[in-house]
Amino acid sequence: MTTEEFIEQFNAADYLPIGYYPWPDTINPHVEQMGKDVDQWIDTDYVSWPEKIKEKYRKMVLHDVSARMLPYVSENKMRPFNRFLFFLTSFDDQHELLSVEELEQCRKRMMEILDGDMPTQEEKGWYSQLALIRDEANEFMPELWMKRFAQELSDFVQYGMGGEVPFKVNKTFPSTAHFMTFREFSIGMRPCLIAAEFMLADVLPDTIANHPVLRRLLALAARIVAWQNDIHSLRKEYGKDTETLNLIFVLQRENNLSLEEAVEECMRIHDEEVEEFISLQTNLPDFGIYNESVATYVLGLGIQIQGVNTYYLSGTQRYLIRGAGFAWPEKAFEEDTSL
Repeated sequence: MTTEEFIEQFNAADYLPIGYYPWPDTINPHVEQMGKDVDQWIDTDYVSWPEKIKEKYRKMVLHDVSARMLPYVSENKMRPFNRFLFFLTSFDDQHELLSVEELEQCRKRMMEILDGDMPTQEEKGWYSQLALIRDEANEFMPELWMKRFAQELSDFVQYGMGGEVPFKVNKTFPSTAHFMTFREFSIGMRPCLIAAEFMLADVLPDTIANHPVLRRLLALAARIVAWQNDIHSLRKEYGKDTETLNLIFVLQRENNLSLEEAVEECMRIHDEEVEEFISLQTNLPDFGIYNESVATYVLGLGIQIQGVNTYYLSGTQRYLIRGAGFAWPEKAFEEDTSL
């Protein structure tokens, strides 16, 4: 089978079908309203986007993944999470061509806003949405969690998006070891995953949240979703010389594999890390009075892994072949009218 034939026949569901993981697979009952909210934000806050980009995002139904990641929380808690997931996804999409210096300016402004600064009239869009996320989350999450959230968002921009820049600029491939290190942050899931604490009556104290086992579980959850993404994105990214940051392509190049062999190796890595996550979840340390909260939090991480995978297979147009449904950065739209 040629590479082209493999791509044409490739179906991510053959590797990661719905229900692949051992955690609950369900959806938040407020999903319909969440979709209406996203449409409103696109029309009222992201007004500078070309209509073509707006339409792409409407067809991605990103509220569906939010609803699947936190199926058991109330509507008031879902709103900032839904708002943030859309913010994070679209920010990543539309800023992937920025330099490290430009990203650092964005990161600093984000931190200022999360620290209480108000966006200007000229900052309508991402920054005004981030201020709303801050205010809405502040209503039910304490300062210690907000600080953890800010740090995770900072790491995403600085070490995740920033770590990708040299390879995107030069259209080169990192080593597998290097890629697997910064991919944990560039997937952007860590600030989303810690919202599993929305399920708790009281958030975990830093001494518990920073325990090595919980830190490893958070890292594994982010990495597992990253390998999911790389499998589900294969048909979207194949054939684009700008898309070098996919574990499948990195493995293929470094180990001289066929595309099919690289997919199998990606799945081996994915499954190995899923096994490690389950082993840690099954054998959690004794956290004393926090045992129940920790177990619920870790279950929440697993639910998010399951929910993201189901989203990929539930009708979004974000991952259509050759990127037909993806909202490439505005600059790319200007240069290629076929997008």
